[in-house]
Amino acid sequence: MAAAGVGRLTLVDRDRVTLENLNRQILYATADIGAWKADAAVARLSALNPECRLTGVRAEIDGANAAEIAGGADLILDGADTIETRFHLNRAAFEKGIPFIHGGIHGFDGMASSFVPGETCCFSCVFSEKKSSGNPAPAPRRTGPLPVLGPTAGMVAAIQSMEAIKYIIGAGDMLKNRLLRIRGLSMSVHFVHLAPDPACPVCGGKASAAHGND
Repeated sequence: MAAAGVGRLTLVDRDRVTLENLNRQILYATADIGAWKADAAVARLSALNPECRLTGVRAEIDGANAAEIAGGADLILDGADTIETRFHLNRAAFEKGIPFIHGGIHGFDGMASSFVPGETCCFSCVFSEKKSSGNPAPAPRRTGPLPVLGPTAGMVAAIQSMEAIKYIIGAGDMLKNRLLRIRGLSMSVHFVHLAPDPACPVCGGKASAAHGND
């Protein structure tokens, strides 16, 4: 996003850089081990694009601070590692009426989708304990570290960035009401069509599935 010329970025992370991060989090280097991720990211990206206004936030996103952290953002890019954090970000995005661009990985597999308030279902419609008919199974609750492969993270992050750029410049068709799934071992890609859940505790399933792209 910084290299693409986005004018303002807020980077939120609660952790410090560790050795096991470096296989996939190429924003950091060995010399950054032990540094706060948000601080190291701001320093690196400021050197890349000094015209980008960068804010680093050392915090864990929760229900109390998600909306405040989102501030005046135009969209939210999801790089979270727990589904609970994603629920908080999704609710903040819905309340502010801005897109929530989701990306998730597990080993060789990845997924991405763009949830746009008023136009699509929301994240909680799809990944909830009580899923609606026709939507994929809910994501499992995280009980320990998930297997993460660097190339998978890179592919999914690139797709999320593409979605963000398309939204910013108003071009192309986003992943609205579609979940793109990547299988790295077979190098196969397919789409799952999503639908609003009338029982969703966030959006109430009010968006029309007709806004999705084929």
